[in-house]
Amino acid sequence: MSGAQAVAAPRRSLVIGIALMVLAATGFGLIPVFARAAYAHGITPEGALVWRFGLPVVFFVWFLPRALANPRQALEAIAVSLFLGVSMIGYFQGFAKLDVAVVVLIFFMHPFFAILFASLLARRLPPRRELIAAGLIVLAAVTILEPSRIAGDPYAIAFAFMPPVAYGLLLVVLAERLGGLDPMARAAASYTGIALVAAALALWHGIDIAVPASTTGWLAGLGLFTVCGIAPQLALMNGAPRLGPERTAIVGTLELVVALAAGWTLLAEPVHLREIAGAALVFIAVALAASPKRVARVTPAV
Repeated sequence: MSGAQAVAAPRRSLVIGIALMVLAATGFGLIPVFARAAYAHGITPEGALVWRFGLPVVFFVWFLPRALANPRQALEAIAVSLFLGVSMIGYFQGFAKLDVAVVVLIFFMHPFFAILFASLLARRLPPRRELIAAGLIVLAAVTILEPSRIAGDPYAIAFAFMPPVAYGLLLVVLAERLGGLDPMARAAASYTGIALVAAALALWHGIDIAVPASTTGWLAGLGLFTVCGIAPQLALMNGAPRLGPERTAIVGTLELVVALAAGWTLLAEPVHLREIAGAALVFIAVALAASPKRVARVTPAV
């Protein structure tokens, strides 16, 4: 291989990695749009969770035997995934009761909880830049949660905070506790728990929660399954190794941009200065937290 070819290969890999991460972030960011369409055509928030997390496991379950070859790590991933599955009910219910911007910005508090859990596991204070990032995320939460919103539906707000807590914990587990599993095995284990929650919801409430009432509803459900599920997950798993941790975390914040833009344009929600300020604080916090030692904990993976 010539010198020019040796230089071109990494650049090509970088471009492909960025393209894949943009695809992943876009797919994850469009969840509110497909969820709202699904709700309008017969699918409940719990049914949307079945479409988004229950059905994709049909693809990833084939890799579960790889994970179970290391039972301790597999069971740990599945247990945390179960917690995430229960928590994500609050995420999908949030889209039915709250502005998209509020739900999405609350979810992007997960770097704060990832830093917190990582510090607790390591039994030490995080580095200064991570403390600053955590402080910025808390400030962002205070900025977007004006008193009228909290008073309007405090239970929905409180439930919406469960997903970032669970997701922050999952990111720490994926980054530091599953070294014996390959990427597909990790994906299978981390999907299994949340898929079990989706299956339990379908059994408890009846499969009708996930059955659309119209063609548009079926398209919305398929969008949650493919555009927001399988496609971005595969793009993430193949794009992140090409980019490395720092770039993956920073490019991954495009998910926040897509979700906010979709809420303000496609769903015609009003644009508030508080939300723009909160988003800016989150971007700065993610950039600060995207150090080689911590970045895996702020990388979107669901």
